[in-house]
Amino acid sequence: MDDEIRDNISYDYILCDDDELLRTHTPDLEVELPDCTKMDLNYYVVNGMYYTEYDGQTALKAMNQVISARETKVVLKYSDESVYKTAKEDILNNEVKRAAQNLAQWYHLTEVSYSYIDDKKMNKITIFWKYS
Repeated sequence: MDDEIRDNISYDYILCDDDELLRTHTPDLEVELPDCTKMDLNYYVVNGMYYTEYDGQTALKAMNQVISARETKVVLKYSDESVYKTAKEDILNNEVKRAAQNLAQWYHLTEVSYSYIDDKKMNKITIFWKYS
């Protein structure tokens, strides 16, 4: 699979609860759906990218792990809007800069480039790292 295609796959609705799904979807009222009440097998939960509280060191560690593995993106998904807002402010103003400094130091770069997607509806921040 092409890297660009793989980087754009959304895992937001894999084994999510109703609250998560109803943020962006409206069910067809003619079809009775079962209640989905758990997030324990959700893609982000299972893969350690889902956070119920914010801690800057945890966010920095997640970014550093991605950078040290030379992967192209880190996803930080938060359980609710309040946690997400706190995370977003600190990550985009502080922690991403620290991670970028680490990237420059570890790979001997004079300039670091990254971009991000701020997904307010899904309480998710995705940061894309460039290594050249």
